[in-house]
Amino acid sequence: AWSKTEDPNAPYRAMSLLQRLIDLYENTNNENFKPDIMIYTSVMQCWVKSKKSEAPEEAESILRQLQKMERDGDNKMTPDTACWNSAIAAWASAGNGERAEALFLEMIDSYQMNPRYGASPNEITLTNALNAWAKTRSPLASERAIALVEKIEQFYTDKIINVKPNAVNYSVVLDCLAYAKKSSAAEYAESMLQKMSTSDDPRSE
Repeated sequence: AWSKTEDPNAPYRAMSLLQRLIDLYENTNNENFKPDIMIYTSVMQCWVKSKKSEAPEEAESILRQLQKMERDGDNKMTPDTACWNSAIAAWASAGNGERAEALFLEMIDSYQMNPRYGASPNEITLTNALNAWAKTRSPLASERAIALVEKIEQFYTDKIINVKPNAVNYSVVLDCLAYAKKSSAAEYAESMLQKMSTSDDPRSE
């Protein structure tokens, strides 16, 4: 409920409820009170939606809590794709391309090390990671976005991930190129358009 409200206090209220559940579980050892992945993700979504300055750090902090529980032997608390997407989206909303991309690559490394329980990126993951560079409006944003989408293409070719860049992802890169004040931007943009036109994604039409 708090993740769907416009109340500016939503993330704080959600965090308070989460902590209450944690306290109840620790004090009673009753599994009915133990917060699951969906609850933690809902709190992360509260932070993402709030767009507060502390949101990225808070969302990533929750991701780290889940990772600690996993390291302590609770595989049920292994961060899933939605958790990673929320953490990456938080940094993307803040326009921090470096941190969003770092988390994306960490997610892939984590999946490779533990494919049984690890989270595999999906289309939302790719969009969030690339969006982070589009929102930086940095002079280097176009180069970093191009490099990242090329990494993603290679990950797919090498069967490291099961999802390849789609029309939306390429459009995000085009958005970066639109703000690039470099002579090579037009050439890269044309290359992106060609990839979109040969894609089997109906959204590229």
